[in-house]
Order: sequence, then structure tokens, then C-alpha cells
Amino acid sequence: MRQEIKLESKEGPALNLKTNPEETLNAMRRVEPEDWEKSQENWKTNSIQGCLRWIRGESEERESVGGGAYILYGFGGHNRWYVDRDGSIRFSKRHSRQSSLKQAEIEGFNIQ
Repeated sequence: MRQEIKLESKEGPALNLKTNPEETLNAMRRVEPEDWEKSQENWKTNSIQGCLRWIRGESEERESVGGGAYILYGFGGHNRWYVDRDGSIRFSKRHSRQSSLKQAEIEGFNIQ
């Protein structure tokens, strides 16, 4: 019999890059390694800044998946975030480090 581990999640504003960008970015920062944002400065695609421009409708460039979501990579490509045009965000269980997955669950992200 498999034992379920319950994790305490944080209460607060909805994690959404369009409606609550700063709160959401802060939660993402707690999931990703410290140098995550700095590592993206020279990225052409799949970056936080590119994602925010896409959400605001300032750019059509994006890496898409089946539903047309923006793919945002974690540090070193080990984690993957899917962001919809409305700013909602999902964390990929399949494309993540175990420690990051646990922290994403604690932060309250939707896990896919």
C-alpha cells in the first residue's frame, strides 16, 4: 500500500503571471536555483522576459505545446513551466527535479 505524503501549501493570491506577476515570480524563484533568472539574460526564447512580453501581447514568439502554452525552462533546462496566454502557470512533473517538484507543490503551483 502506497503512503501519501501531505505537503502544506501556502495561501495567498492566485499564482498567475498576468494578474499577480511579482507574487508568482517570487514563488518561482523559491522553486528554481538562485542563478535561474541571471542565466536567462542571453536566451532568445523560453525566458521569463519573453514569456511576460508574450502574455502582454507584445510578442507572438513562443515555444508552444499542444494547447499553445509558452514553455519556460528552469535552470539548466531541468524544470519546465507551461504558461497560458491568460498568465496561468503549470509545473511539469515529468520535466523536473524531485526537490523542485516538492517545492512547487508547497508553493501552490498546478502540477501537470
